[in-house]
Amino acid sequence: MSAPGRYSGAFGYFNKEYASARNSNALGTGNIVGTSSGSEGSKSFINAVGSQNGATKAGASAFGNNNSAAGSYSSAFGSHNYASGSSSGAFGHSNDTYGSKSSTFGYGNTDYVSATNSNALGNGNHVGYLSGASGAYADANAVGSYNIANNTDASAFGYANTATGLDSTAMGFKNTASATSGVAIGLNNDVSGNYGAALGLGNTVAGTKAAAVGRYNSATAAYSYAFGGFNGAGNYSVAFGNGKFVAVVINFAGQQASFHQLHVCR
Repeated sequence: MSAPGRYSGAFGYFNKEYASARNSNALGTGNIVGTSSGSEGSKSFINAVGSQNGATKAGASAFGNNNSAAGSYSSAFGSHNYASGSSSGAFGHSNDTYGSKSSTFGYGNTDYVSATNSNALGNGNHVGYLSGASGAYADANAVGSYNIANNTDASAFGYANTATGLDSTAMGFKNTASATSGVAIGLNNDVSGNYGAALGLGNTVAGTKAAAVGRYNSATAAYSYAFGGFNGAGNYSVAFGNGKFVAVVINFAGQQASFHQLHVCR
């Protein structure tokens, strides 16, 4: 037990408090506060409580078992959590928070250094890119299980959703929103067109400002809209009904509308 830091204390077994830590405490077994390389009193208000925790920067706190709070004013609570971003937090089990002002909650979530002001909550979620530059993205959120949100203002909620576009949203089960301001909600929808939206089951939206609502519809061209089931819409057109049986297609290109009723046999 060692407590050379001014106004500091080490309590328990084999705790270490370096001279760099001031107004700091290590309580339990094998905890460390401060760093061996810092000048005396250079880091203040550091706390490590429990077993095998490390808190090394000013204002850092680590509580539980094998947690590490390595960022200024960071917090790591639970077991095997790591928080290295400034003002970051990692709570639960095996969470990693590298981005500043970001948080991870639950089990096995990761916030990469590229994502600031971001959050991953649940199980196995990721925000930001592993290879991204520090602070390249902000305000990304992934909530649920195995979701990915890796762009600015991207959000993924549910199970295995991916939001990679700027300002994109993917919500439900295995949806993908890869374009700017794309929205995919439901089950297995894919939006790759900027400002596109898909709602339902298995819809595909690749056109700019296009939309598909229902199941297995396709809106692949600019300003195309498909509603119902199994419909496909081209440039400046609306398709609705059931594309397997009867569908109505309205083409409004050039500000003139033409109507086509399609009868498709089973």
